[in-house]
Amino acid sequence: MPLELIKAHYLNGKAVVETYVISTKDEAFRNEAACVAMLMQRYQELKVSTREWQNE
Repeated sequence: MPLELIKAHYLNGKAVVETYVISTKDEAFRNEAACVAMLMQRYQELKVSTREWQNE
C-alpha cells in the first residue's frame, strides 16, 4: 500500500476515534469488525433520533 494511503487510513481512523470518543481500551476498538459494528449501531441510533426529531 502506498505510504500516502497508509497515512490517510491512519488519519481517518484517528478522526473516527476522536469523533466518537472511542477509548482504545474498548473492545469495539480492538478489531475492525467490532469497530464497524459499533459505528453501524451508533448510526442506527442517530437515524432513529433524527426521524423522531423530524416528526415533532
